[in-house]
Amino acid sequence: MDVLLITPTEEYSKDVGDVVSLFISDYTLHVNEDCLADITISHEESIVSDTRKLKITLSGIYNTSSFSEEKIYSDRIINKRIHKRQLKLNLYNTLKEATSITPPWGALTGIRPTRLVYAYMAEGGTLEESLNKISNRFDVSSEKTELLKAVILEQQKYGFSSIRDVNIYVGIPFCLSRCRYCSFFSALAGDTALMERYTDCLIKEISAVKAMLKSSEYSIRCVYFGGGTPTALSENMLERIFIALETIMSSAREITVEAGRPDSISREKLSLIKSFNIDRISINPQTRHLATLKAIGRNHTSEDIEKAFYLARDMGFNNINMDLIAGLPGENIDMFLDTLNWASNMNPENLTVHTLSIKRASLMHLWKDSLPDGDIVSGMIDSALEHCINNKMNPYYLYRQKNQAGNLENIGFTKEGKACLYNIDTMEDTCSVIALGAGGISKRVWENRKLIKRSPNMMDPYRYIERIDEMIERKRQLFFS
Repeated sequence: MDVLLITPTEEYSKDVGDVVSLFISDYTLHVNEDCLADITISHEESIVSDTRKLKITLSGIYNTSSFSEEKIYSDRIINKRIHKRQLKLNLYNTLKEATSITPPWGALTGIRPTRLVYAYMAEGGTLEESLNKISNRFDVSSEKTELLKAVILEQQKYGFSSIRDVNIYVGIPFCLSRCRYCSFFSALAGDTALMERYTDCLIKEISAVKAMLKSSEYSIRCVYFGGGTPTALSENMLERIFIALETIMSSAREITVEAGRPDSISREKLSLIKSFNIDRISINPQTRHLATLKAIGRNHTSEDIEKAFYLARDMGFNNINMDLIAGLPGENIDMFLDTLNWASNMNPENLTVHTLSIKRASLMHLWKDSLPDGDIVSGMIDSALEHCINNKMNPYYLYRQKNQAGNLENIGFTKEGKACLYNIDTMEDTCSVIALGAGGISKRVWENRKLIKRSPNMMDPYRYIERIDEMIERKRQLFFS
């Protein structure tokens, strides 16, 4: 489907596209072009005194319009935010009327809806008042506002970081195979020479950051090994990295290693992880169904997951996360529920339920896969929420993604006292992060989130290796200059 946007504010065309995606999954957006289109969105606005008058008109297969007025603000940043919101809400209301579709998250297109609740609470509103404000202003469903409430109440049990806290992220960009849905940059494990060079450069970056931290006032809160698959490295490589980080890890409140693929897990690697007092790991099945596992590029079985999980349990790991994906190719709600029950029977402390998202850098996008029916996936997510709450696992963080089935969300569930602090900090943007390794994004958060600055590392391990000194200097400038 072709959608033509006629607008005086081309800089907001991406935001317009985000709203269109809530109602139409497959379309091409043309901006101020001379072309034929199935739907034409005409955006007109004028300023009268201190008021912006804005009108959206749909023509083509839909014919309707909406109008709104909004105050002009003297602060340029505030005015831009309000202007953009006015345009998006007008378009949302017009498309909702035209299509008779009501998205579960209403007009919200951001990835962190909880942040909006916290922002309203910071203005003096209670949790209930802030939720009502979001529901009324953005047309968020009662089910999703209740989910937001549950997440925030769970987060409040753990408290947030202080301004001097910092998390350490360690990126290991290697995997045993490429998952069809994955958009993260990772190299296939097997090039031992590359992995050794990468380990050397990562340790160089760790050593430089350790020296900077030594003379700083920062306090280590969490350490998180992600990727990729950290356990795709050899035992020797992992041990060298752990030794380099030992003084940092010894003061951390929480340490997580993503050991997501059972085909990367061994008794020896788990023993190594345990010897550095690392207790939280992830073992991620995504699904228990062999045909689906093969279709998405995962070279393991559900039996492999069970063996890895119970091995970790026997070795004393008492905080294990498992990831599942709702909406995988070819799966129906019964298959998803079968996976959900199977995973729950293993009794993990955390269960993270993702809604399938087709990202631009994934093989699913390259191969032009389609998203599954939104209503079916919505049933999966609703069932997961009910199932987890009935099994005394509460939702403790959530986030949304672009091109996600049913415009839904990803939810992390936890047993009492077992929430991952790093996940909360990351989703709520409340704690600074020093990111080490390829693909990591360092983030400095100023007091009361008045300012957040980011500094990325190179994604490609080859370029990371080539520019390691620059990666180190970026951190010096962001955190220690």
